[in-house]
Amino acid sequence: MARFLFATMPAVGHTLPAIPIARTLVERGHRVRWYGGVAFADRIRATGADFHPITDARFDYSEPAAGSAGPATGCSTWPSAGRSTGR
Repeated sequence: MARFLFATMPAVGHTLPAIPIARTLVERGHRVRWYGGVAFADRIRATGADFHPITDARFDYSEPAAGSAGPATGCSTWPSAGRSTGR
């Protein structure tokens, strides 16, 4: 059994493509740990990986701060993890 660490940027395009890879590794009996954004915690845990959150809010922009429009991009339609904006 091998051990793997995923450390993804807390963004949909960085996190979601790795979900099936992590799931397959776990299914094959490997130990997977994942360091990522809290908005992705449920999806990551669903793969069977051990989730470790980014604990410094300055670096976890997977969830916008209360009252903000989103991350530094100023996006007014901030998508939840896994939901497409149609772009």
